[in-house]
Amino acid sequence: MTVRFDFLRLLPLPALAATCLLAAPAARAQMDSRDAIALQNQILELRQEVQQLQQTQGGSGGGLPAP
Repeated sequence: MTVRFDFLRLLPLPALAATCLLAAPAARAQMDSRDAIALQNQILELRQEVQQLQQTQGGSGGGLPAP
């Protein structure tokens, strides 16, 4: 019985590994971008909350001194 080593069958494995390695930075950049967008949204929400507080307190900060 002869064991035939089929290289064509193993060819996709290195190609898949290379694709994963090359795609990793792009995926990381996409996650960084999503994190940045989430932070921007949080900042926007906080700004809106500060504006609402300033409007309800007459913009004076409620008589409290600035930190």
